[in-house]
Order: sequence, then structure tokens, then C-alpha cells
Amino acid sequence: MWMQSRYVGVDPRFRQPRKKNRSRPMERQERRERPERRDQVERSRQVEPRIPNVDEAAFERLLKEPVLDRTIPGCEPLPQELVTTAKEEGSLVGSSQENQYDKSEGLKEVEPENSEDTLPLTETIEVVNPLSADEIPLVSAPPPETTSVDDTVIPLFPDPLNGIEANRSVNQSVSNMKAPVTVMEDLERLPDREAIEQVLLEHDMKMQNVLRQGDRRIIETDQGSIVIETVNGPHAFRQIQNVIHALRHLQDNGFPHCPNPLFSKYGETVIPWEDRAYYIYPKISGRTVKLESTRDFREAGRALGLLHRSGRGFQSLYPGLREEDSSLSRFREGKEAAERWLEKVQSQRFFSDADRLLRDDMPKLTERAEKAFAWVEEVYQARRKQVDEEGAFCHGRYGTEALLKNHQGFWVEQFNDCRSDVPVLDLAEFIAAVTRRSRDGWKDALNVIEGYEWAEKLRQSDWMILLGHLLFPFSLWEYLEQRQQTPSKTIEIIPDRKLQDQGYRRARRAVEMCNRTYVAAYRLAAHSEIELPFRD
Repeated sequence: MWMQSRYVGVDPRFRQPRKKNRSRPMERQERRERPERRDQVERSRQVEPRIPNVDEAAFERLLKEPVLDRTIPGCEPLPQELVTTAKEEGSLVGSSQENQYDKSEGLKEVEPENSEDTLPLTETIEVVNPLSADEIPLVSAPPPETTSVDDTVIPLFPDPLNGIEANRSVNQSVSNMKAPVTVMEDLERLPDREAIEQVLLEHDMKMQNVLRQGDRRIIETDQGSIVIETVNGPHAFRQIQNVIHALRHLQDNGFPHCPNPLFSKYGETVIPWEDRAYYIYPKISGRTVKLESTRDFREAGRALGLLHRSGRGFQSLYPGLREEDSSLSRFREGKEAAERWLEKVQSQRFFSDADRLLRDDMPKLTERAEKAFAWVEEVYQARRKQVDEEGAFCHGRYGTEALLKNHQGFWVEQFNDCRSDVPVLDLAEFIAAVTRRSRDGWKDALNVIEGYEWAEKLRQSDWMILLGHLLFPFSLWEYLEQRQQTPSKTIEIIPDRKLQDQGYRRARRAVEMCNRTYVAAYRLAAHSEIELPFRD
């Protein structure tokens, strides 16, 4: 029985693998025998002959460029007529003198046939104070060597724990330290260059370069590298005063791994400029933290616990400045954003895929958030009243962007949003960011809590605030606020498939982030033996 093959042409099972048609590699000996190659090798091996007479070489250079240093007495420039005569006679002498080169003996100097021809040239030039060959200034000096941006090493300051005076040279380097990705900014296009120069002038520094590493802005000055922090707004000066007060409080209570602000020559740490305010501190050596291992998560939680333990008793100088960053205020703002979006969608005639997805999932997420808010509100108000009486510290932006790691451990930066509030909110924000990274992020959250409780034990009220914060759909509310700030008008008119898919993926990811924090809340509730107010 004859069977027809399924393949067209040769069956690939029996096809012989073909080799690429490559040209025959040229033998090494054949390459050496090529005439052009041989000439290149010989020219590269030639050694330039050494100039036998330094005085003559310097004299010929002076003839070509007769510009002398007027600061040296007796070195005035020659008259133009005398320079022309010297050049003509020098060219005649140079043409009559032929230097012969011998491979065995090097460059031989031939005596001039008519030595009397050179006498008028030497007699014409009269110098009051004759200079030797070593003292003759070289007019056309080579330009100084400039290092590229990639080869520049940012000088690193010593850690505040050691108190050892550091070498602030530009070429200083530290081993086993990988610097984060650095972007150099254009000084001409720097928006607040005038303000930065004024701030540095009050510290007797001069700006050389501006580098950006993440959210940090590093200024290279003549005295080393510093970090400059900026706060905008009508209350910027008061907010930075709160920051300086918080940093002093932390350092006085046993937490030195934080910035140490510098005083200006007028004794000030906060420098206002229009509606902004600035303060600077020496750059902390270290690399950005990448939370990858269990030890990293535990160390990050331990650093936060030590920060909160040192912040006990902290009272803000201006308590009402950062009230909008509290958990209850963010809940109210997010709920209002969801209501505005729902009103806008209901008035539309056409719906995108993202709007349809959010319209189906929004009621369930909103109901879950309202139940969590009713469960947490009373406990939070009680803890907030206790904080107002006793004092406590809340960083406001604790995360991987605010952490640096070196041989001494974790260092904390970016205190511009610090305030006096319930400290567990920092832990809740950090755990929410960790759980959003992957579906198994709740396991990393347990490691963070384990490291935190090494320094600070969580109470039952703290556990309730933490779990309630994870149940709030902050990711969805931030997405809705962003949609309202930058609305897309093309989806309602033109059903573009590409725009539809792009918006749907963003909306689905926002909902997925809320589900991950919800799963983490249930896992942590089982770990703390606390029952949540609802079960889906």
C-alpha cells in the first residue's frame, strides 16, 4: 500500500544539516606576508628619534609663535620686522642643514657649512635676562586631560558614625560599592539653577555638576558631593523646619542612619527661595536597595522598627501641615474620586472595555472598603489621640526608593513627608507595596513584619489598622484619579482597538493590585489571629 508523505519536498527528518558557506580563513603566516600588513607593523615598531638639541627646538617654537609671557621680566614680544627676518633666516639655515638618520647611531647632527650665516640671527635677538632651555615657556601647551562622565567617580563622604575626616578629592573611590544608575542633568536647562547656586553660595560651595539617582539630586561641588532636598508650596519653609527637627530627634535618640543637614555660614539649615525651600546634607555612601532575599526584607523591616523606636516622643513643630497624608483622609479622597468617575461613566453613551470592567468590579471593591473603614475608624482615632499626647514619628515615604545600603546597614532618606502620626501606617504602606509586586508577596510581608517586631512589637490595634489599610483599594483610586486628570476622548468617538486594549490592561492591573493586597490581608489576619469584618 502506497502512502503519501505529509511533507512537501524533502522530509526534514532525513534532511542533512547544511553548513554555512564561509570563506576560507586566512592563514596567520599569509596575513603576515601581505605587503600592506608588513608595512604597518614596521611603522608601528619604529621609534621616534630623540631630539638632540633642546635649545634649538625651543628656539624654533618661539620663532613660529613669538608670544611670550609678559609677567616674566625681559620677555617682551619681538617687533614684527625682527620676527620676519628671523623666520626667513631660520628657514634658510634649516634648508642648508640636513639631519641624517642612521639606524645604528640614531640622529646625527651635521655641522653647518657656513657658520657665519647664523651669526646675524643670534646677534639680532637681544634679551635682557636670558632664559635657559628649561625656563623657556612653551606657548602652544597641550590641553589638559579631561575625564569622561562615565569615568568620573563621585567622592563619598564618611558615615556620621565614624566621625573621621574624609578625603574629598575628586578621584576618591570606594571598593565593593556599586553606584546606582546616574543621569547627568544639563546645567543650562536646570529650572532652579539660580536658587541652587544661591544655596551653595551660602555654604561657600561652587556647583560643578548635577546628577540624579532615582529621586535624589546630587550636586558635585568643589568641596565634595552633597544631596539637595527641595519642598514646594506655600508651607515649604515650615515643612522643612519639621524635617530638620525630626532628624535631630532621631539622631539624639539612637538612630544615626539618617541625613545630617549642614549649617550655612549664617547658621541656618533651611534656605527659602520664593515658594520653595532647600536644605542640603553630605551624600551618604551606599547603593539603592533591591529587596530580593528573605534577609533583605527582614533588614528593611528591622530598620523601620528602629526608626519608629527612636521616634518615640516626637512632636511636630507644625502639626496640621500633613493632615492630607493620613489614612482616613486618603480614604475620603479616594471615595470621592470613585464617585466622580461613576457619574461621568453613567452620562456616557459608549463604554470602553476598561469602563465596563471597572463598572462590574467597583461595587464589590467599594463595599469591601466601606466595611474596612467602619472597622478601623474607631481604633485609628483612639491611637491618633494617644499619638497627639505622647508623640510618635511617621516617615511617610518609607520604601526601596528611600533606602540605601552599605557595610554599616540600611540608611533612610527622603524625610520631606514626615509627620507626627500613627507609626504603623509606614509599615502598612510598605507591606502594601511589597504585596503588589507578585501574587506571593504576602510571604515577603511576613518577613518584613518579623524584622519589624524585632525592634517594635505590634499591638492588636496596630494589627487592625494594618489589615484595614490593606483592604482599601488605593491602587484603583489612584488609577481613577489619573484617568480624570488625563481623560481619553478618542475612545468615546473612535473605537480604536489598540487604545481599548491598552486601557483595559491598565484597569485590569489596578484591580489585580487590589486583589493582591486583599489576599495579603487575609493571610496576615490568620497569622495574627484576628478575624476580618467580612468574608467573601
